[in-house]
Amino acid sequence: METQPLTIKTKEEEEIIIPKLSQIIEPQNEQNEKIILFRDLLDKPPFYQRTSVSVDLSGATVTLICFHFEKPVKIRRAFLLYTEASSADAGVTIKIGKETDDDYYYTGTSEVSKPQWYTKELTLLKRDVAIGDTVLFTSAGGKTGTGEIMLILEVAFK
Repeated sequence: METQPLTIKTKEEEEIIIPKLSQIIEPQNEQNEKIILFRDLLDKPPFYQRTSVSVDLSGATVTLICFHFEKPVKIRRAFLLYTEASSADAGVTIKIGKETDDDYYYTGTSEVSKPQWYTKELTLLKRDVAIGDTVLFTSAGGKTGTGEIMLILEVAFK
């Protein structure tokens, strides 16, 4: 009995295609490419996004708790979202770290002359978060002009 592929949508609106029955028995297509089977998807860890509150770059130095997990996780992506346009004067130091090392994951400078809703993907120094670690987001503050940012992290359970 031949069946048609089944397409389902996840909560994140991603489409997953479940192969035809014949492809499950023989998991390769005409181009000899491996087909991802539903059972393979079950082994993929879900990922979550965590957002900090906005930080005023012209305000005082501030350190925020971004998240704390009691399970080991891996940071998939990290980026800054500018919730207020940044002025042309010099940026300020931004750090992502943990309670014992405030720049463990990232250290850099905020962008200048960026519009509201601009995003900057960050290149992380490390990605693994150990059991019980708290991820912190620090802004040195003191920018002369304007600008507000928030940190957004995508994490996956290991």
